[in-house]
Amino acid sequence: MKRPLFALVLGALFLAHSFPLDAQQAGKVYRIGFLLTTTPDADLPRAIKERLRELGYVEGQNIVVEQSHKAMELVQHKVDVIVVFGTRQALDAKNATSAIPIVMMSSANPIQNGLIVSLARPGGNVTGMTSLSGELGGKRLEVFKDVVPRLSRVVIPAPAFSPTEDAFINVTQPAARALTIS
Repeated sequence: MKRPLFALVLGALFLAHSFPLDAQQAGKVYRIGFLLTTTPDADLPRAIKERLRELGYVEGQNIVVEQSHKAMELVQHKVDVIVVFGTRQALDAKNATSAIPIVMMSSANPIQNGLIVSLARPGGNVTGMTSLSGELGGKRLEVFKDVVPRLSRVVIPAPAFSPTEDAFINVTQPAARALTIS
């Protein structure tokens, strides 16, 4: 299974467990809010909807799906859960509500970014998955060095704004020096 699809399936399971076990229980219609990135990506919500359908949740019958680029809009629509696809969206959703559960499909360094208290006990209303990219930077360099023993220089492209860029570099630079990589 491809990594993004696996993440979506896992995310759908997080969502499904947020609701009662019997999808038809008491005729309740659950409202799921997808906080979208800057460009609409129909594949992500579609894959989650397909997995939820397999679990007994059908759009228009027992779930309603809201999609927005603004967290406050989802809060105003009184969704039961907000699904986010990255750190920036998770932070926006957390700033918009402390009452609605937020499920992260992926977020780097959620502890450092103030999304959760700890991985074992997130606390608050945010849960989901993390890539822990910062913490694994040194280990990745070790693997690269094992594969390419003559490796002496690595360039790490970083986006103009990334809440985890500093953490990644702070963890990776000492490992690079120890491996004689610049």
